[in-house]
Amino acid sequence: MIVRLQPARPEDAIRLTEMQARAFMPIVQKRGGFETSPAAESPDQMLERITDKKSRSFIIMADDMYAGMIRIKQLGAGAYKISPIFVLPEFQNMGIGKKAISLAEEMFPSACLWTLFCVREDEKNVYFYEKLGFQKTGCERKLTENITLIGYERRKKV
Repeated sequence: MIVRLQPARPEDAIRLTEMQARAFMPIVQKRGGFETSPAAESPDQMLERITDKKSRSFIIMADDMYAGMIRIKQLGAGAYKISPIFVLPEFQNMGIGKKAISLAEEMFPSACLWTLFCVREDEKNVYFYEKLGFQKTGCERKLTENITLIGYERRKKV
């Protein structure tokens, strides 16, 4: 499967909003918290992400099919945040998320620090990020009774 990152355009906002909702609904159905989930975001909020001058949003393409999204936001010199990244359920467990992160790293060669947040109760995603070498930062933010975000980071190996 050929995975590539395609720059997101304003006209992609509605489609990406729908995709994001589908990708995040399994954890919402399992844990609740729809109102704090990316699944609840509006097309206007997605449009703001896509057009934000301090970040770059990409559609994750798998064999020319829309498979997900990754947004990279520069925090400072050499520091970048992934927020959000998602892969549609039908494309999960195929190495697409791993490849998307790898492609993002290639696009931002000056990055020496990558950060992100993950739902602690989503064991599958926790395992995924830890397998890629992300380490917990100790930063936690409780969103609901059943959902806590935990911070992760990965520093570039020198």
